[in-house]
Amino acid sequence: ASPKAFEYAWNDEFIAANGFAEVLKHSVERVARQMDTRGQGRTLVVYNPVAIDRQDVVTAEISYANPPTGIEVYDGKGVKVPTQIIDRQANTIKFIFLAQAPSVGLAVYDVRPTGADIQPTSTDLQPTGTGARSTKGAAALSVTDRTLENEFYKVTVDDKGDLTSVLDKKANKELLSGPAKLAFQHEAPRDWPAWNMDWSDRAKAPIANLNEQASIRILEQGPVRIALEIKRQGQNSMITQTVSLSAGQAGKRVEIANTIDWQSKAVSLKAAFPLTVSDSNATYDLGAGTIQRANNNEVKYEVPAKEWFDITDKSGQYGVSILNDCKYGSDKPSDNEVRLTLMYTPEANRGFRYQNTQDWGLHQFKYGIYGHKGDWAVGLSPWQGAFFNEPMLCFETPAHDGAAGKTFSFLTNNNPGVGVMAIKKMEEGDYYLVRINELLGKDQKAQSLGFAANIEDAYEVNGQEQKIGAAQFSKNRLTFDLSHYTIRSFAVKLAPAHTSVSTMYQQPVTLPYDQDVMSHDDNRFDGNFARGANLPAEMIPDTITSEDVRFVIGSRADEANNAIDCKGQTIDLPQGNFTRLYILAAAGNDTHADFVVDSSTFPLNIQRWTGYVGQFYNRKFALDGVTVTSIDAPFAKNADIAWFSSHIHKSYQSENLAYQYGYLYKYQINIPKGAKHITLPQSMGIKVIAMTLTDEPGDNTTPLQSLYDDFKDSPQVQLR
Repeated sequence: ASPKAFEYAWNDEFIAANGFAEVLKHSVERVARQMDTRGQGRTLVVYNPVAIDRQDVVTAEISYANPPTGIEVYDGKGVKVPTQIIDRQANTIKFIFLAQAPSVGLAVYDVRPTGADIQPTSTDLQPTGTGARSTKGAAALSVTDRTLENEFYKVTVDDKGDLTSVLDKKANKELLSGPAKLAFQHEAPRDWPAWNMDWSDRAKAPIANLNEQASIRILEQGPVRIALEIKRQGQNSMITQTVSLSAGQAGKRVEIANTIDWQSKAVSLKAAFPLTVSDSNATYDLGAGTIQRANNNEVKYEVPAKEWFDITDKSGQYGVSILNDCKYGSDKPSDNEVRLTLMYTPEANRGFRYQNTQDWGLHQFKYGIYGHKGDWAVGLSPWQGAFFNEPMLCFETPAHDGAAGKTFSFLTNNNPGVGVMAIKKMEEGDYYLVRINELLGKDQKAQSLGFAANIEDAYEVNGQEQKIGAAQFSKNRLTFDLSHYTIRSFAVKLAPAHTSVSTMYQQPVTLPYDQDVMSHDDNRFDGNFARGANLPAEMIPDTITSEDVRFVIGSRADEANNAIDCKGQTIDLPQGNFTRLYILAAAGNDTHADFVVDSSTFPLNIQRWTGYVGQFYNRKFALDGVTVTSIDAPFAKNADIAWFSSHIHKSYQSENLAYQYGYLYKYQINIPKGAKHITLPQSMGIKVIAMTLTDEPGDNTTPLQSLYDDFKDSPQVQLR
């Protein structure tokens, strides 16, 4: 594919991630307001996006005015859970802790400062298990410069950094029959090199391994997680791998996190797993079922899987699943070996020579190893794949009483054979849509899901949300049958919650518009946002709504003003018990500016109104269109995108600039009640489109980790 095509695709994905992150933050905040979040320290809520109760490792970053020496995390019952500091930067502490959270739900924790760093003493090591509490797990963690060991596994690496042993301690079963290598496979497809791989290349042995100049060190050593860092080079690329084992139920997976500076040519990179289990067929996850495939042959030698694939021994007694979080291709050279495809830069000729360097840049991804007794269905590999791909997320929220208690679950699921693919509001009406699927290839009779409130009505729907049949329900439970691999969808109307949710009152602010930044398609000469270009008025509604906040938009008529050019103006605010001011704005270029409410200053980073909000490593070519001269660092625009367009207008040439996206961002300022006015910055590049005041209670609920890639750890790549 062309470089531009990758830019468009990445931009679309980033817009979606930006929107979903704001939906999640807003939803967690609304639910947390109803919970009892009181504790002795700063309140955390942990969100489990998976539809089954779960224990796992949670990562968070928290800032202090005066950072303590150490911290401890406690659950909602005041019980200390294993906690481990993994990094410090200025006033920010990055830490991990072992948490338990209900199905599609939240659990309250709090973090407290201590006078000394947390040490793995016996009194600290009491992680909770799935269901009943476990007193084992954290105490079993041990690490040397060549081994890692927890309750479930002992992992050994050799001097080249390859995994040479993964021993399942519970089953006394070795998983590897030889070193798990990173292998370079020559790739020179005859046609369409960006997409194709040829059997003539795949039938040959690897040309090299990524194992040169290996260095290995202990990276993490604590009560929650242990890890080895392995750095290696090969074929002009460099990789840093973090091999880790965790305490508690998260320790059932061997996880390998990878950061690779990729500058190889004419090769793919494959993570090869020579296993002790053997079968001519492997099972591959398709997301809505599974499929069995045989070993490589001339018409099938690179196959897809969504979150996992598995070889179970012919005896059926033991199997190994390979988990992945974004690498969906693999192959199977023999009965006992599978290889996950990590990178792909083919040798390209003729008009595709620029693809000789495709994918160059820094890549971050994970894969994992999960051993289990019985086959993948007995071992519940679909759930391990879900846990691996959907980490539990942590938010800080204000402390207050609440009728919903210390834990809240929107939906309970007691059968691991039933998966929940989606929960959302129906496109029309006040029903929720719940889409379920059968996970294990077995008929599931008389199963049920429990909801947070009683069900008033329910019926079955098709993919267009049209009613196709009745549904069985009683009190808060929906009952159904599922034949193997079936997908069914239900519309569910819930009774009103026992706890009242306050309705947000909001008031638009009247703005003295002084500039026209929009034009209609039949008069693109009208308006000017920046540099002779403007927003497409035909795509802008009368009201833009972003997570319940409504912005009233000015006139889009020709030659009508509909924005403020920031020149230090002071604008009066409507009076009332308002606590938040939302600003809909964008700028000609990314601009840092101070907005002043009464006498308080609020610095904001107003982002550019067009361009690519999420740009991955972008190659710059010489005049020949083939030679790479440099690679741009990636960047992200993390402000909340309240509205975007598929194109903008070029006024001075009356053109539609396709795929030149336009954006308006939502910014929030927490203001004191009774605030009288706002003074805009002296920055004419910033355009304010609308403002809205609201009376939302309390402080923000703040994510304590990135909800999507912010590229903050992705530096400039230097060509070698």
